[in-house]
Amino acid sequence: IRLVILEPVRGEDPVRCRLIHVSLDDNPQYESLSYAWGDSSVTTPIYIDGKAIPVTENLESALVNLRDESLENPKDRVLWVDAICINQMHIPERNDQ
Repeated sequence: IRLVILEPVRGEDPVRCRLIHVSLDDNPQYESLSYAWGDSSVTTPIYIDGKAIPVTENLESALVNLRDESLENPKDRVLWVDAICINQMHIPERNDQ
């Protein structure tokens, strides 16, 4: 599966993430987030692996609130976010997830 590494906040930085591939056989630790709320036609960019990707404003807001804001030893947060981790255009993958 794909997981999102949500990077900690640095001031007013936009949301920055990295995608990783893991095997469920390795029992990865992650939190799940569903984006199935809000107006899907209203989007804002977040950055995944350095590329701007449009997501719903509600998803961006959730990710902003989930980022680690600690000043000392900030930590990445590992998430499975359906809107990001599933290729929504690939029906078999979407159905499998």
